[in-house]
Amino acid sequence: MTAADPEDLLAHWDLPARSGPVALPGGTNSGVHRVDGPDGTGWVLRIVTNHQDPERLRLETDIVTAVAAADLPFAVPAPLPTRDGAAHVGMPGLVATLWPLAPGRPVDTVTPALARSAGRTLGLLTRVLAESPVDPARAARLLPPYGDLDHAHPAVPDPRAALARLDTDPGTRDDLLRLCDRLRERLPDLYRELPRQLTHADFNTGNVLVESDRITAVLDFEFSTLDLRAMDLAVALSAWCGPHLPDRDTETVARLADAFGSGYRTEVAPTAAEAEALPDLVLLRYLAVVLHFLGRRLSGLGPQADVDRWIGYSRRMLQSDRADPHAWVGRLPDWAG
Repeated sequence: MTAADPEDLLAHWDLPARSGPVALPGGTNSGVHRVDGPDGTGWVLRIVTNHQDPERLRLETDIVTAVAAADLPFAVPAPLPTRDGAAHVGMPGLVATLWPLAPGRPVDTVTPALARSAGRTLGLLTRVLAESPVDPARAARLLPPYGDLDHAHPAVPDPRAALARLDTDPGTRDDLLRLCDRLRERLPDLYRELPRQLTHADFNTGNVLVESDRITAVLDFEFSTLDLRAMDLAVALSAWCGPHLPDRDTETVARLADAFGSGYRTEVAPTAAEAEALPDLVLLRYLAVVLHFLGRRLSGLGPQADVDRWIGYSRRMLQSDRADPHAWVGRLPDWAG
């Protein structure tokens, strides 16, 4: 990973008097720094080290610009051009973008009221992305969907072989291999039959800002691509309901899932086939992220701890699914509009 001085990167933008930059927590695939300006204004410097593809950056810029132009009750910041008119700054091993500071604060605790707001936000975002002027085929050429497990990460060309070599207990390894085999068998039919469109692809609690129980901004369209419409819902459920977290009992998870679903369905009505597929798509999210973080580790971009954490999350999901498959995920097929 290439180190860069944020001050050197900020010199590419014409900014008024400011303080910072100050490194912010989070940012698994990017380094994030806050820069404060006068009168409460500010910016966020994002230093991307997991790719240096200018086409992907242009795609993200075009998508957020199109979404920001819609009449939405939350902000969607778009990157600011450099003084030379470029959308980003490129250096060996990294690219940097600068974004206006959005209103709100990071998510602390997910309440049912916030989960419902998040569900409606995703529903609104889903509708706008479906009508985006950005060509979905362009996104598909640059970023694979979740269901393309062979391309979850360039460093993991054979997912099954990589899972078989995981340094974890044999039971978890076998569970992940069985899940991989089952999804490989089912996914071709799902991708042939279910609605597809541009998706955010990472609508999690770390990619929004909030005030009280209201979403004020949606961030980070870095992985936005053409995928199953229901995949965005599956990704969000895995994040907002936190079924993998040790402090989330079944009742809490179910309550948050019901709240999220009620908000989502005010804007989008899942088809019966989408609702029926949700349990498998939720598990696909966990498997794909294990492969993603494994690829980052193999590429020298992330620690083994990230891989181990997501293996643990997946283990908890698979064990809870076996123990009580209808506790919450079994209710998802009832979400059809």
